[in-house]
Amino acid sequence: NGKFLLSFNGEIYNYLELKKKLINLGFKFNGNSDTEVLLCAWQAWGEKVLSLLSGMFSFSIVDLINRKIYLVRDIFGIKPLYWTKNVNGFFFSSEIKPLLEINNCKPKAELSTTLQYLKYGYTDRNKSTFFSDIHKIEPAKIYEFSLDNFDKLNVYTYWDLKPQKKCVSFKTASKQLKDIFLTSVKQHLRS
Repeated sequence: NGKFLLSFNGEIYNYLELKKKLINLGFKFNGNSDTEVLLCAWQAWGEKVLSLLSGMFSFSIVDLINRKIYLVRDIFGIKPLYWTKNVNGFFFSSEIKPLLEINNCKPKAELSTTLQYLKYGYTDRNKSTFFSDIHKIEPAKIYEFSLDNFDKLNVYTYWDLKPQKKCVSFKTASKQLKDIFLTSVKQHLRS
C-alpha cells in the first residue's frame, strides 16, 4: 500500500490465526505467507502485534508515513539482527560480514565482549558484538530510528518474563502444559 516496507527473516508460527483476525478486520491477502500476515498485522496493530506473535524472527519495518524504521528481534533472540552507521548512512543485516564490508575499514575489536568470551565463554549477553562499530538488536526489543536522523534511537522492551503465582492442582497444571505444548508443536509443524 506504499506505507510500509518489510524485510523479514524467520517464521511466524501462528500466522494462520492472525490472518483470520485480520480478515475479520477487512484485510485482503494476495497469498498465504507469514510475511504478508506480519506486514498487515503491523499495519493493523503497530508494535502491539509483537505480543501476539509466536515464532522465531528478526525483521525491519520502514514506516514511510511517519519516517521511522523499526528493527525487531524475537523474544529469545533466535534470529540475529545487527546494525551499524557511518558517514555514508545506516545499515543492518542478519549477518556481520556485510556490515564489515560496508564500513570499509579495519574492524576494531570490542574489548569488553572479547573479554567476556575469553573469560566466561559468553557470546550473546548484551547488545555488543566482537566489533566496536557493529551492534546487535537484543532479544525482545524494538529499536526505533528516525529516517531523518539516525542518531535518534529509542529502544523498547516488548516482552519480559514475569512469573505469576497460580494455585492450581497438579492435574490442572499438567493438562494446561500438555495443551500449550501440543499447540506449539502443531504450529511449528506448519513450516
